[in-house]
Amino acid sequence: MSAAKVKQEKVSAAIAEKIRIVDDLAGMIQKYKWIGLADIARIPAGNMTQLRRNLRGKLLIRASKKTLIKRAIEACAKSKPGIDKIIPHIKGNTAILLSNENPFKVQWSLQKLRTTLPAKGGEVSPIDILIPAGPTNFKPGPIVSELQKVGITAGIESSKVVVKKDKLLVKKGETISRDVAQIITKMDIKPLEVGLDMICVYEAGTIYDSSVLMIDEARIENDMRAAHARTLALAIGLRWLNDTTLPILMGKAKMEALAVAQAIAYVTPETVQLLLLRASAEMGALAAHVPDAKVEGAAVPTAKSAPAPAEAPKKEEKKEERKSAEEAASGLGSLFG
Repeated sequence: MSAAKVKQEKVSAAIAEKIRIVDDLAGMIQKYKWIGLADIARIPAGNMTQLRRNLRGKLLIRASKKTLIKRAIEACAKSKPGIDKIIPHIKGNTAILLSNENPFKVQWSLQKLRTTLPAKGGEVSPIDILIPAGPTNFKPGPIVSELQKVGITAGIESSKVVVKKDKLLVKKGETISRDVAQIITKMDIKPLEVGLDMICVYEAGTIYDSSVLMIDEARIENDMRAAHARTLALAIGLRWLNDTTLPILMGKAKMEALAVAQAIAYVTPETVQLLLLRASAEMGALAAHVPDAKVEGAAVPTAKSAPAPAEAPKKEEKKEERKSAEEAASGLGSLFG
């Protein structure tokens, strides 16, 4: 057999294999309720095997060449109107996702199956890689110089390697160097997240983007709480009676009735104590403006008494003063003869 004929047979076999793959993919697309596309470029083979195992019976994953996926989709354009709009999303290493389950539930399952991996060097960090100050599990040795090589201030304390101060090794979006990758791997830091990322989904003539399929549980829970609060407030405002609003409305009605009873001084077992307290407070306030008012248990200021006038000097005291003055004068006169 000539070399040309052998080559032609190989080409024919390759073409036949491609046709078979396209027909196989087209048959699957026709069979399932929806078709999705996913980027599998960064998923290791072991992780992909585990994903297929975990999603068995829920999601079918078929990887193939871009041209063959496009041909298969084009072959289904008549039976599935609008499916050709998914073709522009086929980029890089893409796989077809096929399922009859709700695509939102499938996406939620994919989010739960995401795992972390250590860096090898050359990857773009999806997070800030921060090394906090404090003791490590390393024993004294060459590791100290390795830490210092990547900019981590380290020393030895109590027979342990200690990081002296916090160090931001890599910012989010920066490339992880090989030296840094080796250090953070030894420190059991896995900055990379691996999982099946849906690009888009086609179902019944509609294309759903990945942002629509993404389920943020925390946001949904907060939205539900806020909606419940607004609905409850509206129901209470409308006096709408149900199992939830009835206790609240009964409590509100009781407080409003109690307020009215106090305003009109209507005496009941619930209001009597409050009315007595209010009366006592009003009596005390009034007494403060009435002169010489006496209120039991309250001190009321009284006017100060005027000081008593000084008594007039007695006449006898004046006589004694005059007598002593005369005696002093006679004594002085005797000095001059």
